[in-house]
Amino acid sequence: MRGQRNRQQDAQHDAEFKQTVMREIAGVMAALAEPTRLELLDLLCQCERGVEEVAREVGSKVTTVSHHLHVLQARKLARSRKQGRSVRYSATPLGVRLWGTIAELAAAELSEIKVAIGELLDTEKTEGAAEQLDYGELLKRLMNDEVVVVDVRPREEFDAGHLPGAVSMPLEEVRERIESLPRDKKVVAYCRGRYCVLSHEAVRELRQHGISAARTVDGIAEWKASGYRIEEVTK
Repeated sequence: MRGQRNRQQDAQHDAEFKQTVMREIAGVMAALAEPTRLELLDLLCQCERGVEEVAREVGSKVTTVSHHLHVLQARKLARSRKQGRSVRYSATPLGVRLWGTIAELAAAELSEIKVAIGELLDTEKTEGAAEQLDYGELLKRLMNDEVVVVDVRPREEFDAGHLPGAVSMPLEEVRERIESLPRDKKVVAYCRGRYCVLSHEAVRELRQHGISAARTVDGIAEWKASGYRIEEVTK
């Protein structure tokens, strides 16, 4: 009788354990089952931001963005801190890793995304194929002084974390700073991640001005998720 009771208790504990696991995972998946929240998480992987900043970036109302941020925070994908009278949000390590994994798998497995990426790359190929470099190859060439690496994200994102040795050159500054770039080295642009078009636009601009340019396969979001070395600007 006692042995049967122990087995029943074990079975109950097992069921409760599974329910807890599945409930928590389902909660995280539900938090991400909204396009705007995915976009917010992508932005928070770049740097810490206030609600108003995020709202301007995504073109949405502050109240709507605030709600989405609270949902992400409730599922431990985002965190907040008080700065004076304002609240600043950033992605948690879980949020960074999860977004990096989702972005990678989606690009590899979802046909619509693969087609969209292919069309984007085909547009570049009409101007001559631009070489794409991964983190290891990029860092190797940078250390060997073979390339100049430019981070074309907004400067505050660069300050929060960038590839070691990269130069901050926000997209809107590329054209006016082209003359400062060398003509005897390849210029490699990177941005927020594999779904960010800033580096594509930068490469197009650079090549139109006769600069040998390439872009990275991934960007800062994937590098953070993979645990690669990222530098910050100390103030």
